[in-house]
Amino acid sequence: MSKYMEQEFLLLLKLFLTGIFLGLLYDCLRIWRSVMTNSRFWIDLQDLIYWSSAGLFVFYVIYMENNGQIRVYALAGMAAGALFYYATISRWIVRLFGFLLLKIVTLFGILLTPLHRGRKRLKLCIKRVKLFLYEQKSIQKVRKNQNEKERKSKIQSETKRKIKER
Repeated sequence: MSKYMEQEFLLLLKLFLTGIFLGLLYDCLRIWRSVMTNSRFWIDLQDLIYWSSAGLFVFYVIYMENNGQIRVYALAGMAAGALFYYATISRWIVRLFGFLLLKIVTLFGILLTPLHRGRKRLKLCIKRVKLFLYEQKSIQKVRKNQNEKERKSKIQSETKRKIKER
């Protein structure tokens, strides 16, 4: 085999591995989406970031390995790598790592449950203090109103007494 053919074969192999790598990255994104709930906006943003990054990565690989010359067999090699990955191990990787990530998220949730309960209890205590302070203000208002009424009635009784004295 000539040196030129060896270089082309190595290029094809590297681009085949690039296709596998890009398939693995997209599966990571799929696993993330299966565990976390995302709105349509975030899914679109994740896809935009993935495809932009993948395009830049492919450009970098082709630029470094083939001096930026895009050839049909190079693109076919990447497509073959991605198809090979999806046909062979993609299912198991998504299931296995999806299961593991779900268990980690569940465990993390279990570990955070006491903190969540403590936060709820703290909020309840703060609400009780606010309610107590509000009740105290209400009581103060009632007392103030009663004192004003007593003062007014006292003033009225004194004025009546003074009027009677005259």
